[in-house]
Amino acid sequence: MPTVIVPVGFVMGPEFGPDGEPDREPLHYEVHFGGDPQNLTTDEFVAWAGAFTDPPRHAELQVNRKSLEEFLRTDNGLGGPLADPASVVTGLVERGLLVEYDPLEGPLEELFRGLRLFPQGQGLGSTPDEPTQYRIGFAGQPIASVSSNAYQLWSYSLTFASLWDACVDMAEAATNVEPGETPIDVDAETLVREVGSAIPMLVSTGAAFLDPLNYELG
Repeated sequence: MPTVIVPVGFVMGPEFGPDGEPDREPLHYEVHFGGDPQNLTTDEFVAWAGAFTDPPRHAELQVNRKSLEEFLRTDNGLGGPLADPASVVTGLVERGLLVEYDPLEGPLEELFRGLRLFPQGQGLGSTPDEPTQYRIGFAGQPIASVSSNAYQLWSYSLTFASLWDACVDMAEAATNVEPGETPIDVDAETLVREVGSAIPMLVSTGAAFLDPLNYELG
């Protein structure tokens, strides 16, 4: 059972104070986190940003807490190695800035009820060579490729109160067809698994970001 680890939030970058040397360290790094922006130390930001690395392994559901901690122990180009990556990662998980889940067999409803999925980039559609795979990218260049179901949900899930609600709505809509049309064979559980398996790649490539539902929707 692959338990993946995925970052939550949207990077806002470093913040510097008005005084000091040009090469001074930032006061903190800010991450948009629903209605509660988070300030991260340098070590925390290195660990959070490290969870975005290696999209091909994310696509294979191979990035987990252990592999992330191992990466953070190396000279990884993000500011590592960290002296104690395990405690930093644990702290980020406890704050909800990193989430762990099993997309294939683990419980997902509670997690998805507390998250929203925001699309980024452009929808680039499918190709004659891969008509069942749909690409997402920037400036016409693909960065991710997902199934039709994941692609459709990626495009409109932000219009729902939570990622779970988006999955349930899409599954229900698949059975509401015009006379003569064939219903799409997908139920909510199957769709949740499909989307849950695509999220690590979508987030790590920057094709989407997860936002915690820690605020009241108007």
